[in-house]
Amino acid sequence: MKEVRAIRRTLLRVAIFALCVSALVGIAAVLSARLDQTEEQILLTHVAIAVYSFLALAAATVAKRHPRLAAAGWCACGSGLLLALVLIWGEWSGNHDDLWRWTFICFVVAFTLAHGSLIESLRRDSDGAAVRLVSSATIGAVSVTGILIAAGIAAAVQVDDSYLRLLGVVGILDVLGSLVLPIARKAEQAS
Repeated sequence: MKEVRAIRRTLLRVAIFALCVSALVGIAAVLSARLDQTEEQILLTHVAIAVYSFLALAAATVAKRHPRLAAAGWCACGSGLLLALVLIWGEWSGNHDDLWRWTFICFVVAFTLAHGSLIESLRRDSDGAAVRLVSSATIGAVSVTGILIAAGIAAAVQVDDSYLRLLGVVGILDVLGSLVLPIARKAEQAS
């Protein structure tokens, strides 16, 4: 699909450009031993653009098979980037905790969709039962981890110890599945 390739190519170019500008601003700050507010805003803007471009690129990996999942990832990335830019460039006085909270929630949603998309993009029709099980369980753990983090941020209250323990367990399962999946696929192919 030409459109998906064009989107991927554009996202990659945007990310590379944003990283280069970030590096140049960082180098200028190091050499001048200062970083004024405008330079800081430029640096943060390009870092945000690079991060969201890479997350959108990850979501694009499923665009052919699951266009709605890719579109959801792109929407989360666009919303998160927009809120980040508002925070970076806005002239704020007083309390704006809600804006920070929604910015982080959008980041968590975008990251969760990107991570899930990458795992989903690796699924093959030839996968055996064990690999399908690990893949499905990992996507479940990714989703639950994202939901728990986003819900914790949205609640805007201090979460209790049991909530953090649950988040820790699910997060460990998320990482475990992400690491075991390629190994399980390799082991399955070897047998």
